Amino acid sequence: MRLGLEVRPSFALSLNERDQALLADLQTYFGCGSIRNSRSDRTFKFESRSTRELLNAVVPHFESFPLMGSKARSFDGFARICRMVEQGGHLGRDGLREIVAIAYETNLGKRRRSQAELLRVLDEVKG
Repeated sequence: MRLGLEVRPSFALSLNERDQALLADLQTYFGCGSIRNSRSDRTFKFESRSTRELLNAVVPHFESFPLMGSKARSFDGFARICRMVEQGGHLGRDGLREIVAIAYETNLGKRRRSQAELLRVLDEVKG
């Protein structure tokens, strides 16, 4: 956070309560993550936020069994970001700029801030 931004890759899958057992199976299959109740949309979510877990279980799975369509492009960006974090690329200004660019050129979910806002924060923080 010394540069004003924090990078936290996360893999999540949401299902209705009636399919909660599938999430437990997924957690067992990957051997990581947690399951939580999401009150905001009344679903249950399997989620892994550990870069190590993501790189040891989730990323290799989807490299062996590739996604299709726009999700494939999203995954490629996600995997690149995970590897950058593992190598410390998120700790420098240039790495953070690259991570922001990758995240905004792929479909990585909802965002609270625009790309321009994030880059502005990065430019304003001395470091």
